[in-house]
Amino acid sequence: MPVILFLGWLIVISPVHGSKLQIAMFLVIAFLPWLRNLKILDKRIILLTVALTAIFIAGLLFRGFDLRKPQQLVSGIFYYFNTLDLLVVAVRDFRPSFLTTFFLPFNKFLTPFGLSNPNLYYDMNHFLTAMYFPEAWQIRATQQWPVETDLYLNFYFFGGLWIFFLYMYWLNKLCRYLESRNDLGGWLASFWLTMILISHLRGSLYNHTDFYVFPMILMVYLLLKRYKFDPAQL
Repeated sequence: MPVILFLGWLIVISPVHGSKLQIAMFLVIAFLPWLRNLKILDKRIILLTVALTAIFIAGLLFRGFDLRKPQQLVSGIFYYFNTLDLLVVAVRDFRPSFLTTFFLPFNKFLTPFGLSNPNLYYDMNHFLTAMYFPEAWQIRATQQWPVETDLYLNFYFFGGLWIFFLYMYWLNKLCRYLESRNDLGGWLASFWLTMILISHLRGSLYNHTDFYVFPMILMVYLLLKRYKFDPAQL
């Protein structure tokens, strides 16, 4: 019953949520205790994949794509994964530099004091979207540049590779440790951190949302780590 109520709540808020990734994440979280050890070709995984695909297509519909026109659907799918093209644009128009957009996420701390304004960007994607896609930025929709752009603008690209590799290494170690504890808090934290990685690969090394999401993940872990999974289910 709680899972059904959660799914109903998710459907109600989905039109105003503004993020296909987070809606998909909440859907997986609802079933995570039953999904964590399934084989990739299990029918339940296949059903979940169908549901996630439906969420993606619904997101395209909310953005005005007409599914009755196959060419528009195909272009919408490839337009969503256009990060390589955007990287080419950034490399063409900018020189490799140091800390050009690195501190933009800290602008988020100014908003509680009423200092926010249309020219106050919270991350690299905001800054570049306003520059190249002003019509999208007017409604605060953003294009997603790949993390390579962040490395290019802030660490001359090669200077940031070691930071990225260290982040990936320690994230892997942390997720493996959390999953090895075999409790609800550990699995939720591991899955959440993995999903956040997607937003970093299509964005910056760190985002302004990290300032409250990471403490939230820690709180969820501490609250739910007492709920152990049955070892017989491993």
